[in-house]
Amino acid sequence: VIALPGRAHADDEPAGSIIFARGGSLYRTDTRGRGEIEIAKLPAKATVRALRTDAAGKVLLVDLGGKWSWMPLDGTAALAELPCAEGPAQLAEDGLCVLCKAAKGSQIVNLGNGKTTPIDIPAPGARLARSGADRVLVWTDDKAVYTAPPRNPKQSRVVAPEAPKRGFLASPDASH
Repeated sequence: VIALPGRAHADDEPAGSIIFARGGSLYRTDTRGRGEIEIAKLPAKATVRALRTDAAGKVLLVDLGGKWSWMPLDGTAALAELPCAEGPAQLAEDGLCVLCKAAKGSQIVNLGNGKTTPIDIPAPGARLARSGADRVLVWTDDKAVYTAPPRNPKQSRVVAPEAPKRGFLASPDASH
């Protein structure tokens, strides 16, 4: 189950919507459980392991038993499988691309044109921070925490001289 963003005011009904899997489909409903509609059919015997959206709730990323798929939430397209290996995947804040595991290292998949950009950084804990021209990659290895432009990870710079002892999650703007 994933809740999509919306605005709420005192004494208002909570805004936004909820997406969930039931049977062989994905559904969307309002926050009170009303107005349920089917938004996608799932492949036969698919197991939904994760649902994620961008900050505005325009794109849905779905882990179907280790295979990642995506769809725009405007009703214009169905679920489409991504060329990601089994492992972590992270949707960019603006919903334009996905950072995921590749056969070797990681890759960025442009959701607009399907182009993939291989990058030699570890996928677990890596994230695409910020959006548009300000977008940066943030990741850690066993030595430090780094940032770099997505198109050129070799231009990395150290932003923390020590790697975390366990677990790593950069803030959406990469400032923390």
